[in-house]
Amino acid sequence: MRKRRLVGICAAVCLLLLGASVFAQMVRPTHEGTVWTLSFIRVKAGMGPAYDKYLAGEWKKEQEALKAAGIILSYKVIGTEAHSPTD
Repeated sequence: MRKRRLVGICAAVCLLLLGASVFAQMVRPTHEGTVWTLSFIRVKAGMGPAYDKYLAGEWKKEQEALKAAGIILSYKVIGTEAHSPTD
């Protein structure tokens, strides 16, 4: 009975040590810092002015509210033209 208990305790200690060594070897490739989110929007032909109006109105109000609440630091809109049909 005593030998069985000793074997159980040894097994439990070995499992704990194995778990600790595995945890110590985990690689954490990220660190605290700023995160950027990018969205690529394809606008259908002729809908550019309507999308610009949306960005200047509802979308900008939402971004300003998020910025005032401290949820985001800033926001930007960058526009470009597609160079090929797959862009």
